[in-house]
Amino acid sequence: MNRGILDLVTIYECLCDGTRLRILHLLSGGPLCVCHLQEILEERQVKISKHLRYLKIHQLVDVR
Repeated sequence: MNRGILDLVTIYECLCDGTRLRILHLLSGGPLCVCHLQEILEERQVKISKHLRYLKIHQLVDVR
């Protein structure tokens, strides 16, 4: 497979999870800290952090 198709597959794999989609949607409005995402999504900090790490590894979010 060529590189473009692999990148597209990676993006789709990232978007196939509901929590990751919700996180990306919330972050589209501007930066939020993990505690805010945790409160809004009513999820444990560990789960939010895992999803953010996954999104960071696949270069869909930046971390400050």
